[in-house]
Amino acid sequence: MIPVDFAYWRPTSLRQAYRRYGDDREAGGMPLYGGGGTEIVTRARRGEIAPSAVIDLKAIPELRELGVSAGRLVMGAGLTLKELMERNPWPLLSLALSRIADHTVRGHITLGGNLAGTIPYREAVLPFLLVDTTARLFGEGGDRWVPFGHVWTDGALALRPGEILVALAVPEAVIRVPGVSVKKTRLDWVDYPLMTIVARPEPSRPVPALAVAGLTAAPFRATQIEDALLHGHPAEIPLAEAVPGPILDDIHGSAAYREFVLRNTLEDILDSVKGARA
Repeated sequence: MIPVDFAYWRPTSLRQAYRRYGDDREAGGMPLYGGGGTEIVTRARRGEIAPSAVIDLKAIPELRELGVSAGRLVMGAGLTLKELMERNPWPLLSLALSRIADHTVRGHITLGGNLAGTIPYREAVLPFLLVDTTARLFGEGGDRWVPFGHVWTDGALALRPGEILVALAVPEAVIRVPGVSVKKTRLDWVDYPLMTIVARPEPSRPVPALAVAGLTAAPFRATQIEDALLHGHPAEIPLAEAVPGPILDDIHGSAAYREFVLRNTLEDILDSVKGARA
């Protein structure tokens, strides 16, 4: 139960949702879009947020799209992680999703909700950072597609007020390329990660493309780690120069322990990718 009064809307179109959001903002409210609602409920119970309105996006058809169109796999932001795993349109994405929360919770968390959430790991984004991803948005400028890098900046979604992430799309060809997803936790299988690394072989390079969550305060494409691996062993990587921020040091693991786990996990990933190519 959420301990605040709020309006609840369940629009059936993108335009309706955007108007509801704008009307509430103009009236001085603090509206929120909802997908699975898991984070809204948790944060409201803790007193971290007090929404004036929750605009439920689950009835909007465009957010439920899943299929290939014009050579690209389109995945609606309103699809749950469980649905994406069960339908498995992109095996590398399914691997990354399989260690987020548990089976029951994955039935509520949506793709868009994971990317937009305040929990820093946002592991669902990792495969998208490795390929040519585009994002479908709806907002003041109407319906538009943009390169994902235009809205994913500094490890988080950077949307305009009221703008809706409708879907993500990747080239159809990439879904057939095998990859690796490794999640390391301190204790439990579904615990928050010390780190999660997703790797995808690059045909023209001996080192795979890498994306990492849990090592720093936000997920990142690890291009500088990739470049360092071209010239040396994981143990030799100058991490202070190769990661986009301080290594996390918290109750889940110290910075030194995370660094140790990273270097060992990179060794395992490189061996796995080499084995797949052999």
